[in-house]
Amino acid sequence: MTKTKLVMSGLVRPLIEPRLPDWIEPHFFMSKEEALELAPQAEIGWFDMYDKGDMATVIGAATQMKWLNSIYAGVDGMPLAQLNAQGCVVTNGAGINAITIAEYVVMGMLTVAKNYREVVRAQERREWLLDSPGKVELAGSKALLLGYGAIGKLIAERLKPFGVDVTVVRRSAGPNTLTPDQWRAQLGEYDWVILAVPATPETDNMIGAAELAAMKPSATLINIARGSVVDQDALVAALQAKHIANAFLDVTTPEPLPADHVLWTLDNAHVTMHLSGRAQDKMFVRSATRSYYQWAAAGLRESVAREQLKVAEDRAAALTEQAKKGMVAPIVVTDNERLIVSRQLIVTQARRRFEAAALELSLFYRGPDDQPITPARERLPKDLPVAELPERLGDVSLLEAVAELRPELRRVRLLKEKVEIDLRLARNATLPNLDLTFGITRNQGDGPYTDVRRDESRAGLEFRLPIQRNEALGRTQVSEAELRRLEQDLYFVRDRIRVEVKDGWSALAAAHELLGAAKRNVELSAILVKAEQTRFSQGATDLLALQIREQALLEAQFSEVTAQADFFTALADYRAAIAADLKK
Repeated sequence: MTKTKLVMSGLVRPLIEPRLPDWIEPHFFMSKEEALELAPQAEIGWFDMYDKGDMATVIGAATQMKWLNSIYAGVDGMPLAQLNAQGCVVTNGAGINAITIAEYVVMGMLTVAKNYREVVRAQERREWLLDSPGKVELAGSKALLLGYGAIGKLIAERLKPFGVDVTVVRRSAGPNTLTPDQWRAQLGEYDWVILAVPATPETDNMIGAAELAAMKPSATLINIARGSVVDQDALVAALQAKHIANAFLDVTTPEPLPADHVLWTLDNAHVTMHLSGRAQDKMFVRSATRSYYQWAAAGLRESVAREQLKVAEDRAAALTEQAKKGMVAPIVVTDNERLIVSRQLIVTQARRRFEAAALELSLFYRGPDDQPITPARERLPKDLPVAELPERLGDVSLLEAVAELRPELRRVRLLKEKVEIDLRLARNATLPNLDLTFGITRNQGDGPYTDVRRDESRAGLEFRLPIQRNEALGRTQVSEAELRRLEQDLYFVRDRIRVEVKDGWSALAAAHELLGAAKRNVELSAILVKAEQTRFSQGATDLLALQIREQALLEAQFSEVTAQADFFTALADYRAAIAADLKK
């Protein structure tokens, strides 16, 4: 049997190799040189590298590759034109880090607004501050958000409760929206400029000296995109001259940032080492859930596209016959043929998306032998389940249902119990000790066995008073401080869970509402199509009007499928928040 050649990093070999199917022939590399040597024979490749230039070079050498996988959310570092020309499927981690990155942006804004860096420094100095080092409020401030993909949308959602007026930059017009040719002229109006764009030639150095000069002196630049999006030298100059107040940088050029780089020394530069996407604990579950519903939705979209194609194909014979009888003009037949071709293209695109979704799902879908499986079309559900909202949890029920089940809360409680034990032991070591002893002995003597002496009983009372108690007192104080910290952590975790559950419910309810609207749109579109078909058969309308109605129905059906997938993804997130699957 000819095997498919897989080339990937040796760093993940212990995790991946035992799970590979028999038809895979794996090859692993530990350096760029080894990757370059192996790349030309790769049919499946996973060439993630820290240096995106090296990554692009290696991928460029993989001219026989049919599937490229990456855990990176972006596609920078990939020669996309080449991959498209050789028909290579690309799967990546787009969207899986969106939640935690959006949260990171909010954290960055609050950190800057409250100058939390100085609070931490004061704690390290054990200095009790009498006034807050930062007094900026998010409420009423204005943010310009460049990039409105999965991450950008979540950033906007999370800033709304803080009262931040968010304006987004995207190609299509809308409320609170600027187009790519408008935003630079209005930079001076915003307190926060947030970069969430992909790394492309168009976004390279999109924030340079001119843009920084146009910002408010009190403004903050937040970059969770890529370091290449900002002219870093111009940014350093702007920060040093206080042309802008702060920069919150999760990404830099290069990465890691050299230890002697000036950015480390600037008090108004906050460097967070590209950690935003790693600050999470649910990525795998979310990825698997999202992959499943994307796969199911892609399959349903393909089915919808095929149904619309069949409508046009079934109409072709009737129109041809009518044209022969002079009932319709020959151009109508030609127009329907054009429609068939266009719908065939839609079917092809839908099939391609389905195949890509199946490959992505195979990373999480495994058989009884724990081997990855590319799900077959036959496994597609005929429809997604009925979208029903679960019972909403109130505050009391929330604590009862969630608090005891969430692992992060359990962890804090176990740590607290351990510290309480340590504290009791430390306190006991500082107390006087009173021991009562009692014993019975028998002296057998030195002579023969018959020379047995009498039994002797002894009792005693021992009193010990610790003189040097510094060590025990020190342990007591440390344990007490740790206990207070854990008690605060406990309150914080409880509050965070409460907020997470409420936010999860809000997202779920909104997704349910959107799904209801999408279903109603399909119903109304179907009624209009049926009416237009009747009018067409009666000669009261033309094929163009019918096509417009059918296209509207197709788009409505696609939107319904997307809304269904979004609902069940939100439901999975909500169930994770309330620890529903941990209940026994």
